[in-house]
Amino acid sequence: MKVCVVVNPHAKRNKRQPELPAKLARILGPDSIVRLSNTIEGIDDIAREAMEGGYEVLGICGGDGTLHHTLSRFHQVYGDSPLPKVLTLAGGTMNMVCHSVGVTGPSEGIAHRFMENLRRGVPLQTKERDTLAIGNKLGFIFGLGLVSNFLNAYYEGGTTGPLKAAAVVQRGVLSVMKRGEFARELFAPWQGRLEIGNEKIPFTHYTAVLTQTIENLGIGFKPMYRAFEKPRHFHVIATRMSAVRLVSNLHKI
Repeated sequence: MKVCVVVNPHAKRNKRQPELPAKLARILGPDSIVRLSNTIEGIDDIAREAMEGGYEVLGICGGDGTLHHTLSRFHQVYGDSPLPKVLTLAGGTMNMVCHSVGVTGPSEGIAHRFMENLRRGVPLQTKERDTLAIGNKLGFIFGLGLVSNFLNAYYEGGTTGPLKAAAVVQRGVLSVMKRGEFARELFAPWQGRLEIGNEKIPFTHYTAVLTQTIENLGIGFKPMYRAFEKPRHFHVIATRMSAVRLVSNLHKI
């Protein structure tokens, strides 16, 4: 089976392993290709190579952002042609999509298990996940208000990972209790109009809007429990709840 792997060398785990692309190439064998993409635009060339070469599996080695960008660029290149099956190889800090489909462990371990199953004739097990289509981009998570404010705080300073995410949550909770400046920044509302189908929601201020086709949001949070309830549908949470009420209901989330 021919596998085309896109490696994001800037993903956190991948930065620590400059030898990883060579390892993946050895594990996947001579019929497969491993390509580094230093820029988002560079993915287009890899997509064209994969399409012309008839590669059956697309391995994506990076975090959730890498998955989003790679699928988007491949979709733009492939057009109406079906994409290859996707093999999530982790490589990021949270890897929420990987966890959603039950894929865990280091990238080379995932690749090794995949190839071992092929050699032993074990049928491929696939799990279907819908994507959100926003313009010409594909993804699994979209958020406004608290969601984007949280990510700004999470990426501040350069360090990322589950511990950093937990620290931002803890800092936010303490700031809400003290009515501090960080809480005001974190819970600054999003202003805009929300339409679901043909229905216009009669509010213009939201503490948070979160849309997902996967259930988890990292560090143990699984607020989107209805994401798989109906094929070709997704779960939306839109709330005007105050910071104090959200924090007091954190255990439910």
